Amino acid sequence: MSPTPLVTDGLRMIGILVFIVGGLLFLNYFIRRQMHAGGRLAGRRRISVLENAHLGVKKSIALVQVPGAVLVLGVTNDRITLLERIAETDEAWKAVCLPPGEANAPRSFKDHLRQLTTPLSGRAASGRGSRSE
Repeated sequence: MSPTPLVTDGLRMIGILVFIVGGLLFLNYFIRRQMHAGGRLAGRRRISVLENAHLGVKKSIALVQVPGAVLVLGVTNDRITLLERIAETDEAWKAVCLPPGEANAPRSFKDHLRQLTTPLSGRAASGRGSRSE
C-alpha cells in the first residue's frame, strides 16, 4: 500500500510548521540572550539606580546615575521631580559614585543627602538674608 497524496501533503505541512516554529523559538532565545533588560545589546547599562530611600507611602528619594551626572530624584505616585543634579566635575560626584572606603565616601544614603543638601540650605539662608536687607 502506498501512502495517499493527502497523507504525504499533511506530513510535509507538519514538518514545515515544526521547522518554522523551531526557527522562531531559536530566534527568540538568541535575541533574549543578546539583549539586556534595558533593551541594549550586551554591555554596560547607561542608567543605574545607585540607591533608593522610601519616605512614606508611595514616596521616595532615589540616586540615579546617568552618563556624566548623578541625579537626586523625588519620586511620588504620580510625579518624578529632579531635586539636585551632581555633575561629573563636582566633588560630590566622587562621594556618590565611588565604593565605600575610597575617597572618604559616605556610607549611607542619609549621609549622601546631608552632604548634597548642605550647600542648598546655606544658599537658601543667604538668599533670605539678602531679601530682607
